[in-house]
Amino acid sequence: MLDDDENPCPHGEQTRKHCAVCRDLPVTKRIVVHFSAGGTHYHRIHDCSALEYGQQQVDDRGGLRAEIKWAYEDLIKDTRDRCTVCFYGAE
Repeated sequence: MLDDDENPCPHGEQTRKHCAVCRDLPVTKRIVVHFSAGGTHYHRIHDCSALEYGQQQVDDRGGLRAEIKWAYEDLIKDTRDRCTVCFYGAE
């Protein structure tokens, strides 16, 4: 069983026990994903070739790469699409 430190409440409460939504739901492991500020997708793998390709396009235009950040998939999935390379591809 996962504890609160491994699987914090996504609704802003410090622990799942204090959240009216989370406290009665089964605990499931959250998926960490990676993204950059300028991208439209999120990635399962930090060094995904599609993520690097996007960063390389920024380099080619003479721009500055955005920092690669992480988030939980359940928090970002409504604003970006899953990467088809690292979620469904052969990486």
